[in-house]
Order: sequence, then structure tokens, then C-alpha cells
Amino acid sequence: MKTYLDCIPCFLRQALEAARMSSKDETIHRRVLNAVALMIPDLALNATPPQIAQQVYRIVFEITGNRDPYTEAKKYANQSAMSLYARMKDVVDYSDDTLNKVATIISNGSDAPATILSQCSPKMRGYYQAADLIISKGQGNYESLSDRPENIFFLFKVKCPVIARDSGYDIDSPVLISSTVLKNAGPQSPGGDLHD
Repeated sequence: MKTYLDCIPCFLRQALEAARMSSKDETIHRRVLNAVALMIPDLALNATPPQIAQQVYRIVFEITGNRDPYTEAKKYANQSAMSLYARMKDVVDYSDDTLNKVATIISNGSDAPATILSQCSPKMRGYYQAADLIISKGQGNYESLSDRPENIFFLFKVKCPVIARDSGYDIDSPVLISSTVLKNAGPQSPGGDLHD
């Protein structure tokens, strides 16, 4: 998916949010916003939003020193998910132990906020290429993988008007859609002045 002009304010919002999660110092927040604003005139709008967001988060890290402003939020989300998993495991207890395993986690090897295949580790790309079916979670992965030819099911929540227009779903809609459906539907009309 290309980056639209409507994505630019979102990059600034993400930068401010990450800066605030990294530091309480408003002068640092301002430095982050100024640095991100300086990169806007040179944005390659044919890049995916996650490729640009990766640059934004690198700026946040360089200025704040915090490599992952969302560490605490991730810990909380993982703890919540594992508590749900524990309760579900008690409710549905399979006799076959192989069904009770959670998953093998493989890092994609990139600091991007989505899967940018050219930046992923050879191990991850090997698993990706060997898969008959890929379940892609999150809007960022939709943005970075929706143009790919593989058999992908995208599972995400529509968070913005650009993705709503691109996917054909309303904001706040939970979406499960296959890449086959996307290819057969053809490109959605973004409407308005979203791209230069």
C-alpha cells in the first residue's frame, strides 16, 4: 500500500505519542516533532506507511534514547492475553498435548512496525516463503503486505480513514480478509486528495 497525504498527520501524532511515552520532558517532545517535520518534504509516498513509520521511530530513539516506547504497553497486553489463554485452556482441555502449545515465536529481524520483507531475517523469509497460508495480524502488516502475491489472511482493526477507504471497511471494524478477495476486488478508490 502506498502512503497517502492523509498519513502525514498520523506520522506526527505517532511521533508525539512515542516521545511522550519515552520522556516527560516537553523540550524533547518538541525536538522529536521538529525532526519528523524536517523529513516530511522528502517523504517517498510510494513507500508503505510502515517504512516511513520506521524512520519516525528511529528519530524518536535517537532523540530520547528509548528504543521501544511501547514496552510497558506490550507487557500489559501480553499478560492480559496469557491470562485469557490460561482461562481458555482450562475450558477447552484437549487430550492431545500438541494442541495445547502456544506457538514458536520467530523474530522478523527488523525494527519496522510491520513486516517489510526486504528487511526480514533469512530465517523468517524462509518460513514466509514456505507457508501455504499466512495470517497477518495488525493494520501495519496490512499496509506493508496487502500488495503481496502470497496467500495471506489479514486480521486487523481499521484505525483510520485511509485504511477504511483502501480496504472498503468502516473505521473501528474488525477485519478478516484474504489477499485473494483484495486482488479480485481491484484497487479501492481512495477518494479526495489523498495522494499527490
